[in-house]
Amino acid sequence: MHADFIQPVEGFYKINPMRRDAFLRYDLILQSEDIGFEMRFWLDRKYRQGAPQVSAFTLASSLASNNSHFDLRMNLFPEALAEDYFNADWAAYVDFIPKLHLTDHSYGRLLCLYRQELGMMYNLMLFDHHDEEKDRRLYTLVFSDHPAQ
Repeated sequence: MHADFIQPVEGFYKINPMRRDAFLRYDLILQSEDIGFEMRFWLDRKYRQGAPQVSAFTLASSLASNNSHFDLRMNLFPEALAEDYFNADWAAYVDFIPKLHLTDHSYGRLLCLYRQELGMMYNLMLFDHHDEEKDRRLYTLVFSDHPAQ
């Protein structure tokens, strides 16, 4: 899928062996218990719908609490920044309060990256405190500039 993964070196992240939950099947899960932060990654190589904003919001809606007091907030990267930061045609993240069945963490952020002909990549971040970690981890997954050999 021409993906590059930038592994965090701080935060004592460990691989979580869980690969599936009631919502999704994941390609990789990293968890840092010392900072209360978790990342769940999956790649959709077959994604060809061409409406990533609809897919991203729909997925975030299915992961978010149904409580009417909680909002979902989508933050789009301008096209130039999506290209510069992620080598993507489209990039956005959605902040939300996750369903209790998904995690025991208080907050969620779903990063969605789309590149035509390659598909969609997702990074679901789950955490308890709003701090800089969630912003640093936005750049953990990017489309590679060159095809894998």
